[in-house]
Amino acid sequence: MSETVRAAARVAPIRRTLPALIAAGLVAAGPVRAADPIKIGVIAEAQSVAGASIPQAVQLAADEINAQGGVDGRQIQVVTYDDKSSASDAVRAFQRAVSEDKVNLVIASYISEVVLALMPWAARLKTPMITPGAASNEISLAVHKDYARNKYTFHGYLTSAALAQSICDSTKDLLIDLMKVKTAAIMSEDAAWTRPLDVGYEKCLPEIGVKVVDHIRFSPDTGDFTPIYNKIEAAKPDLIVTGI
Repeated sequence: MSETVRAAARVAPIRRTLPALIAAGLVAAGPVRAADPIKIGVIAEAQSVAGASIPQAVQLAADEINAQGGVDGRQIQVVTYDDKSSASDAVRAFQRAVSEDKVNLVIASYISEVVLALMPWAARLKTPMITPGAASNEISLAVHKDYARNKYTFHGYLTSAALAQSICDSTKDLLIDLMKVKTAAIMSEDAAWTRPLDVGYEKCLPEIGVKVVDHIRFSPDTGDFTPIYNKIEAAKPDLIVTGI
């Protein structure tokens, strides 16, 4: 899949959310001149496939909105920052975006650890932030538990629990009847978003009649999967369910 196609796939949810976020960002920013652009900060992982598509998608959405006259006659300006897949770099980028570059709102990251690190700063700086890809349940739970503080964070993606349930639903509808799947191994990277994902798998797979015969969590830096696959092969599962 090309970078342009990946970016286009992210445009629709970003375009749907942008108007509300822009409105919230403008309220937080206070009075501005009508000619001033609306500045959107994009903090993402420029060196990764998924991360690189985020600023591209935001720019595509901004171009579409600008071509139609902008928002209340104001053009959207996108300012991008590379967080290098680091929560600390992302926090520094967020601080710079708001304090120095004066962005009205931020779109940030597909990595749950990064978004969770940015949430307190969105609250402290009263700057709306949306994540178009992070899945950890903790993001939405934090908003639910303390809305007054965390209302600046918008979770624009499915939670890990919802992702796990969707996999189990599709397995039940497609693989059990058609392929007679009875056993599965869970193989997930060790990350914030996969912890609730794996809990969901362990709960919903047995509920649809699929026995979990192995559960492996591996470092995201793993380069050689041979030992992992050898271990899974020894368990003889019909299916590998992943969180990668």
